[in-house]
Amino acid sequence: MGLLAGIKTLEDASGSVICGSPVSQRYELETKYTVNCQKTNHCPFAEEHQPIEMFLEVIDETQYDNCTSSFFIRDIIKPDPPECEHVVKNGIVTWKYPRTWSTPKSYFPLTFKVNAEGKSYDTDEQFIRFATTSKLDKIYVQARDRYYSSSWSDQKLCSTPRCARLLHRIQGKIWSLSLITYCVDCSEFKNVERGRETYCAKIYQPYCGSDGKTYTNKCSFCAAVKKSNGTLRLKQTGEC
Repeated sequence: MGLLAGIKTLEDASGSVICGSPVSQRYELETKYTVNCQKTNHCPFAEEHQPIEMFLEVIDETQYDNCTSSFFIRDIIKPDPPECEHVVKNGIVTWKYPRTWSTPKSYFPLTFKVNAEGKSYDTDEQFIRFATTSKLDKIYVQARDRYYSSSWSDQKLCSTPRCARLLHRIQGKIWSLSLITYCVDCSEFKNVERGRETYCAKIYQPYCGSDGKTYTNKCSFCAAVKKSNGTLRLKQTGEC
């Protein structure tokens, strides 16, 4: 006979809680059991006046045990991590609410914590601005309910791309040319990589090069990078 476990809940006016079957997971010398539960007729806009009462029973070949737990849903909420949107464009990092979070966000607002280079920043906005001179390799963002001290979400790593130093071989020697201000992935433009003539769409999404020139879009900027043998750098997205 194996371990048997069951969960019972007390039904209230706001609906009952339905739980699935326990699932076991082996961790080295111990086995842990988890179960997913869902409250029926749950309205996220409603105030919680009564806690949820749960009753756990466990039995195996030699013993029986039980315990009870009482809690409000608001006390056990833990958001999923935010979704990174743009990483260090003009010194700005932006993110979005997790898709699993309740909407509208004006009614269910989150607050955020940004960790970078050993420093922590708190904000209610969905972006943070760093000095463009900051050398940030790893940026972590996490979220929690703004008006209730819920658990913080796990941290989301929003990595800033580390730019490799450009090297050029001249007369058998390797010379360092420059360090790109911001990395730009030009791999989508295959003709640029192969050295062929590049034809770019007439879409105006300007890129500002380190030469002070505004390029029509990413394609035209990448073509100019190729022609410069990699010496052209991206100063910022947008016009110069």
